[in-house]
Amino acid sequence: MCIYSKKVIMKQYKPKEFSEMLNVSVKTLQSWDNQGVLPAYRNPKGRYFVSVLCELEEMATKLALNKIGLGIDLGVKDFATRSDGIVHENINKTIKVKKIEKRLKREQRSLARKFENLKKRGEKSVTNKRVDIDKNVLRVQKLHARLANIRIEYVKSIVTNVVKTKPTFITVEDLNVKGMMKNKHLSKTIAK
Repeated sequence: MCIYSKKVIMKQYKPKEFSEMLNVSVKTLQSWDNQGVLPAYRNPKGRYFVSVLCELEEMATKLALNKIGLGIDLGVKDFATRSDGIVHENINKTIKVKKIEKRLKREQRSLARKFENLKKRGEKSVTNKRVDIDKNVLRVQKLHARLANIRIEYVKSIVTNVVKTKPTFITVEDLNVKGMMKNKHLSKTIAK
């Protein structure tokens, strides 16, 4: 369950924690869910999302910033290099991502073969074979979503890491991404 406030705070809660926050029982929360009081959304990949609006009291806290700034250089070999010497590795070169990409490649090949065979036989799309194709499509979608989530989470962790250093200013390199995408050697790496 996601919580949104004026500042758009997103956090996941277990039903028990959420019921304690709202001062209602878990059964009441479940009945709200069954009645459709809690708006739920199901995306095509099969994941469910619930959004609830709550008002929270804002606490005024003043941040003590460091007197130094921070420069970030984005690269192809390494994801980012900071001016304080910290280098963030490229997430696409990790074993976990490479395994998922390999699996994705295999699933996409399998899916392409199934579509070709369906065309060759000249069958209609409402056959028993279509069920297998739909399952394969769902597997490919889940792998794409998993890769996207891993990459987004990595970027968020780096941003959090940078913000925790509390610099007075942050300078990021201005790249001509459009021009770099035209380069056949760089385009695949930059697109990821």
